Parts: sequence; C-alpha cells; structure tokens
Amino acid sequence: MAKPYISKQKVKDFIFDIYCEKRDEIYKAESAAINKAVAATESFKRLEGALNSVRSIAEEIVQAGFGDSVLNKIPTLKSLLSETISRSKYMYSEPLKSWSTICEIVKPFEEQLSELSFAKCDAYKIIDNAQTGRAAADALKERGLDFYSWQKKEVEENLDISALKGGD
Repeated sequence: MAKPYISKQKVKDFIFDIYCEKRDEIYKAESAAINKAVAATESFKRLEGALNSVRSIAEEIVQAGFGDSVLNKIPTLKSLLSETISRSKYMYSEPLKSWSTICEIVKPFEEQLSELSFAKCDAYKIIDNAQTGRAAADALKERGLDFYSWQKKEVEENLDISALKGGD
C-alpha cells in the first residue's frame, strides 16, 4: 500500500499550528503576569476608582442631555493598560526609567516570543530544504516535532459522523 502524499505546505501548516498554540500560551501568561502586577499596585486601584468616578459624572452629563461625547472620550483602565503594554514591548530591552517596571514584566515573555519565532523560521528552513513533504516531516520528527501524530489528530477532529446517524 502506497503511503499518502504529504505536501510541504501541509507540514508548514503543522508548524504554524504549533507556533500559534505556543504563542497564545505565552500571551496568556504575559497577560496574567501584568494583571497580577497591576492588581497589586495601589496606584492603579486609585486610577480605576477615579476613572469610574469620572465615568459616572459623564453619564450624568449624558442624562442631562448634553450628548455622549464626553463619556466616549473617557478611557477605560483596560484600554490604558493595553496601550502601556504595547508601547513597553518596543523598549523592553532598554527601558527608560519611567517604563522600567512594565518592561521588566514584559521582557521574559518578549524573549520567549522571539525564540519561538526563530524556531518557526528554522523549522520552515528545514521544510524548504527537504526534497519532499514526507522528508520534511521525517526531519522534523527527528527533532521532536511529530507531524504524523498531528495529522492523525487533525483527521479525527475533522471526521464527519453525521452519515453514521440513523434516520428518523
């Protein structure tokens, strides 16, 4: 029996799936670390209270019929944190003193993401240099990335069992 054809693109899809899973895990861990640090900071608690107070006053302005433009311009703590986090990701290796705490939290996660990206590129090079998709899958398996197990799992997840259901 002939072995089924494996395209290089299918092997690249496998690598990309692994990359996305690991990347998402890192993002979740980073978010949890930042949220934990923020929750422990009295200044952020006071800021959140102040923003809530400002929002309630702005809602009173809306109720009085002066429109919602003031309310719409008041940021949430979540949006402020999101902007802070995104800016810190660009300076984590050499942060300004005013950014040192957030950059210290972000740094290990950004380094993990960088390593993950390099590993994905290395895997893509292995695939591109292989003669066939099967050869690429075999080369990756030698390095601990089992395409064949992933392929079986993917096939099992995509099986359509509706044809096996009985009639009315």
